[in-house]
Amino acid sequence: MRTTWPDGPLGTIEVMGSRFPSSPRVLLVHSVFNTSLNLQDKDDGLCALVMKAEQLHPCTAFMHSSTACTQFSLLGLARGQKVLLQEDRLSFDCGLWVSFVGSMRVHPNNEAAPAACSLNNGNLTHMGAMLTKAQHDKGAVLVYDAIIHHRDDNHSFIGCFSHHARVLLVGVQTRNLLTAERGMQKLLGFGAGSTPVGDDFLCGFLLALFMLARSAGEGSFTDFVEAFTTQLRRLLYDSSQRTTDISKRMLLLACDNLFSQALVAFAQTVCSDQLDEVQYAAALQVLSGLGHSSGYDAASGLLYGLLPEIMGKGGV
Repeated sequence: MRTTWPDGPLGTIEVMGSRFPSSPRVLLVHSVFNTSLNLQDKDDGLCALVMKAEQLHPCTAFMHSSTACTQFSLLGLARGQKVLLQEDRLSFDCGLWVSFVGSMRVHPNNEAAPAACSLNNGNLTHMGAMLTKAQHDKGAVLVYDAIIHHRDDNHSFIGCFSHHARVLLVGVQTRNLLTAERGMQKLLGFGAGSTPVGDDFLCGFLLALFMLARSAGEGSFTDFVEAFTTQLRRLLYDSSQRTTDISKRMLLLACDNLFSQALVAFAQTVCSDQLDEVQYAAALQVLSGLGHSSGYDAASGLLYGLLPEIMGKGGV
């Protein structure tokens, strides 16, 4: 049953991502989910209110509910409904409002890729095995172990996905932008859902590229990553039909080296000097709360992008 709550305060924003809008403007309800509410501005940019801290990313604001409401989907909000963003609150035209008083903003440095300076092949293999088990336990469509073994069965989802991922990887290995772009185009929008599997994977893969670029410093690999993200931006802007609005926004942020804090925290456990299995498992557990498998799909892209072959090419 859908319920409309009485006029009044819905909750308080505790933390805002670095790109959550702050200047007054009129927004529209774009889409409503149980724990996230997507809002759209006149330029088609998306931001969101979320009810779970692990959902926080650069364009979201984490809300602590001040009512008995635990799901946005129970509020009776509809697509196209007007929302006024003010300095101290977000006001819905149905009378509900959310307070910004006392909220804190995340610094973009906390949403950016760490340097991949302490990678260990044995650790990466073990972390991949732990991710694979977590994916099997959750019944995820994408499984890391199947991707790295590059199954060539083009008649199955994982076979097609593995082939496209391999093309992307070879393009990065050889610094061949056309090859990398071909793999990226095939993965973009691949799969169902508000954030398709291919997009989540690409998000994690981009994070890995930025991590490697930070370690490489100035040089050909950094230039390659910049060219690759430029091509991805062009694709996202040129054709809105390639993927969903939500994925488009997520990937555009990723092109700017801005990622969810949950994914950045996972990346930090990956590139630590010594593998802390407890810490790594905890970071995986946080990612498990992002969609049915979106967090795990992004983790797959991250580990895949850090495969030893990449680090052995081009002086990275």
